[in-house]
Amino acid sequence: MATKNAVGIAKGKPTTRKPATRKPVAKKTAAPKLTPEQERDLKAKQKVEELLKNSPFTKLDKKEDLLVLDEDQEPKGTEWLQEQLPLLIEQLQKLNTELTTEKQKNEVLTQKLQNAGGDGEATKAINMLFDELQTNHIKMGKNPSTGAPNLVIHPIAFLNRLIQLFPPLAKKKQF
Repeated sequence: MATKNAVGIAKGKPTTRKPATRKPVAKKTAAPKLTPEQERDLKAKQKVEELLKNSPFTKLDKKEDLLVLDEDQEPKGTEWLQEQLPLLIEQLQKLNTELTTEKQKNEVLTQKLQNAGGDGEATKAINMLFDELQTNHIKMGKNPSTGAPNLVIHPIAFLNRLIQLFPPLAKKKQF
């Protein structure tokens, strides 16, 4: 075969070659570059989906029977209203039962807070202790020769007074 080509070249005849078969190379399609705003929006959507995947709000019963009115739709007749009324009443009853259970839970929590002493009693006791210390400090005054206050707080007496005002502290007493 090589000799045929060489003879053809020598005689001046053009030789025909088979074109090399090339496999088409798949062009790499680069992902389109996102702007910073688009990247931020995409990350925000992913975060929202991640946060809402276990949320009870996404699992609410969606009644397809209830109609959402659009401006383009024609008004329905009384038959449609009669069909919608029981569905709406059923949904209202469900919401009312949920409301009553939540109210009961709220009442239980408020009773627990009131029984636990709440902030009201603690605030009264703190105010009483502050007033007592302040009045004793003012009554005692200052030593004229040194300028130091005459009120001396003895730690044991002060701790015992705290225990009187805050009884749960008696469990922590170590002296």
